[in-house]
Amino acid sequence: MTFCGFIQSDSYVKKMSESETDDDFIDFELEAERAVANLLPDKSKNAYEKVYKSFKNWCAEKNAGDTVTESVLLVYFTKELHKLKASTMWSTYSMLRATLNIKENVDIKNFTKLRAHLKKQNKGYHAKKSAILTKDQVYQFVIDAPDQQYLAMKVTFASSIIFTIVF
Repeated sequence: MTFCGFIQSDSYVKKMSESETDDDFIDFELEAERAVANLLPDKSKNAYEKVYKSFKNWCAEKNAGDTVTESVLLVYFTKELHKLKASTMWSTYSMLRATLNIKENVDIKNFTKLRAHLKKQNKGYHAKKSAILTKDQVYQFVIDAPDQQYLAMKVTFASSIIFTIVF
């Protein structure tokens, strides 16, 4: 089969040219696998893999089978992850969505019952807000805190204040 100047055969594609070498053969399946292997974020790849492995271990323990279905995920989130905060459940859902899509070609984005369950868990949940220091509190800290113990922190505060004023 000829397509865009290439001849396709089985699992490789041969570039059409008069001088054929090994460099002209591209194994598309292998190249695609390499590309897919790098789709997870580098910084949090371990966290994604940990969530995926935990889910697969749970599936094996519960004899859930090899096929990921909405029912299996719904039971997993209801029974196994019920003790987690809503924000943690959503991040787990997000990591599972990415890894299942990459590793098993399963798109759970359209699992409406699962999403409805997560939204229900989110009802009434209020994220904790971090305490924010006022300008007066920062100023008081820089003036009153002992230098021996807090000098590095004072320098950080002072430089960030100067940075915000200048820029």
